Amino acid sequence: MKKYIYSIIGLFLVAAFFPMKVFAAGGVSVSPSSISMNVGESKTFTVTATNAAGRVDVSSNSGNVSVSPSTSWVENGSVTFTVTGNSQGSGVVTVTVVDVATFDGEDLSGQTRAVNVTVNKPAAPDPTPTPDPTPKPDPKPPVSPKTSGDEKSGNNDLKSITAEGYTFEKVDDTHYKLTVRHSVESIDIKATPDHAKATVTGAGKIALKEGENTVELVVTAENGNKKTYTIVITRKDNQYTLKDLDDALNDGDDVSVSIVEKDVVTKDMLTKIKNKRKLVRFTRYNEEKKSLFSWLVDGKKLKPTADLQSDVSFKFTNEEEFDSLADYRKGLYVQLNQKTAIPGVTLEVPAEDLFKGNDTAHLYGYDSSKKEIKLVDEEVKIKNGKVEIELGDLSQYFVTKATIGSKSKGGLFTKILLALILAGLVVLCIILTKNNKKEPEVVAVQEDVPVITSTDEPVETLSY
Repeated sequence: MKKYIYSIIGLFLVAAFFPMKVFAAGGVSVSPSSISMNVGESKTFTVTATNAAGRVDVSSNSGNVSVSPSTSWVENGSVTFTVTGNSQGSGVVTVTVVDVATFDGEDLSGQTRAVNVTVNKPAAPDPTPTPDPTPKPDPKPPVSPKTSGDEKSGNNDLKSITAEGYTFEKVDDTHYKLTVRHSVESIDIKATPDHAKATVTGAGKIALKEGENTVELVVTAENGNKKTYTIVITRKDNQYTLKDLDDALNDGDDVSVSIVEKDVVTKDMLTKIKNKRKLVRFTRYNEEKKSLFSWLVDGKKLKPTADLQSDVSFKFTNEEEFDSLADYRKGLYVQLNQKTAIPGVTLEVPAEDLFKGNDTAHLYGYDSSKKEIKLVDEEVKIKNGKVEIELGDLSQYFVTKATIGSKSKGGLFTKILLALILAGLVVLCIILTKNNKKEPEVVAVQEDVPVITSTDEPVETLSY
């Protein structure tokens, strides 16, 4: 029994020293929920947050009624908003709970509260009293009361914001955004006020720079109240990537596309360029955003016979072998991954380190399979420090101001062999010539000797 008593006493002590904090139920309420006023009058309503805190936005669904401010922070208390009757009619002011939570952690965001507003025509003034025929000293002229026609509208809303060919994306009630291509240098914005006697400034033809352009439209109501609408228009830069080629082909006549290592411009892509008949520049950049080289693809001359392998190196894999054949001439080495010619495609390479602005140079190709240097173009023009190379069936090119004779290892061997043969022929001719100059052999001719015929008689030996 004592054990239970001690337990109960312990619970009371815990409760005494560690009291639990309990909040009442939280919420957002609006008071009053309906308002009636005359044109030109202003009245208030209150938004109360009980055991809650956060942001509320307020808006009107009708030009008959305007409300301010449009947003406010409320924390376990009340905030007051002002409603103004602009013209006869009715409207609803909506209070949107944007980011509100109770102190117990309950999220109230997304809830709305409504205030119904009725704007009445002003009461007719009392009729002008009949003048008293009895003269009175210093009579004051009667003051003409205002009629409903004298009330000026406070409607400073926009009915529409348009630009031909474009649709503005709404961010909130007074903010819009739009993204356009690089080729769009200006845009004509038309803004129509909701009230016929309101005016708008800031619309019309707007010049666009690359990047973000902020346009402000100011709507001035008949009674002088102003409201600013902000439009952020982003004009893209002129640098597309290979995956953006379709968008790039729809953006102006001359198109620039950035490429990276191992990028391949496929036959299908080349066919699209041909069909669009546009000039597309595919440029490779280094880390400092400096151009390393560009492939120029002319859609008007293009014949898409193969994929374009875009990689380019400025060092030969067999450079030592080439240098020995080229007598170690100074020049620009260009080695391509592209193995076949594509009509309408040229390579543009910066060469200001080797050539002056408008120099001319010789373009040689190296056939590594035959170990042979060939003259491709006797006069290549250097334009603004850049040289253009039209694709052939070779993958190695050399640009130099020096003249290189047509050389090959096979040709040198042939020349040596011919020289040896010629030398042998010369030696043979010398030998033959010497043989023809020797003394002729002397043949001894014996004197006639008498002939003795054989007979039966003995032959007598004669002695001389």
